[in-house]
Amino acid sequence: MFKLVSKFEPAGDQPQAIEKLVNGINNGKKHQVLLGATGTGKSQYLMAEYKRLVEEEKVPSDKILVLLMNRSQSLNWRKNLNIKMSNKILRTSFFGFIQNEITTFYPIILKNCSEIKQHDIKPAFLTFEASQYLFTKLIEQKRIFSGAFAELTSKDSKIAIDLSSNFVKAVSASLSYDKIGTLLYNSLENKTEDKKAIFEMADKIIHDYRKRCLECGVMDFAIALDLYTNVLLKNPEYIAILKNKIKYILVDNLEEAVPAQIDFLKNMKNVVSLLALSKGMIKWIK
Repeated sequence: MFKLVSKFEPAGDQPQAIEKLVNGINNGKKHQVLLGATGTGKSQYLMAEYKRLVEEEKVPSDKILVLLMNRSQSLNWRKNLNIKMSNKILRTSFFGFIQNEITTFYPIILKNCSEIKQHDIKPAFLTFEASQYLFTKLIEQKRIFSGAFAELTSKDSKIAIDLSSNFVKAVSASLSYDKIGTLLYNSLENKTEDKKAIFEMADKIIHDYRKRCLECGVMDFAIALDLYTNVLLKNPEYIAILKNKIKYILVDNLEEAVPAQIDFLKNMKNVVSLLALSKGMIKWIK
């Protein structure tokens, strides 16, 4: 099973917080949040709770999804959890989870997304650098053949960084990807026809980028998140599989989660038990 290795003991308010959380679990509360500043032991408690679920409650480790923010948190788990014997551990970032789900359940996506034309290959995931390169080539073509962005002195690569970044930000914030330029233009105080044309072209390039990527079955974070949210999470067959596959979700540093991840956790409230750790109050989890 698991052995939690640590030289630290609960201190300060930690024993009372742990007692309340354990009582909540024992009393059938499915969704709880542990609040605390950085360095107060929230992550340590989360690992202890993971160990308790596996060793005492006999929950298979492959039915507990642990969502972490970054590589350092993952390394901290590897360092402090000495695994002797277990099923697969589902410890990943939100994007890593999405990538795995898309790869595993790609046939469901193909049935429900007509934009993907290549059905005989597995999905390929782009790095941020590869995404920027594709954006750069599209911008280059638009400038040469359509005279796009003639008013701008910025290099193609700089515009590509801005477009790819705003694409990811919009989808992560659960905003419509096809009106990013329009939203940015409407936020301007000084609006002109030239500026409007620039932002309309930005929308067109993002649309063309997404269309070409999907046709070939390749996707960056924004496209993958869009497919997962609007295809898989809206598919009854997938939801039934997910409900059977995952029993608990443990989330560290919930306050750093993007809005799309919060929406995912809200949708999962009726499917699994949820324990989230945060520096600030998350009122929807009770």
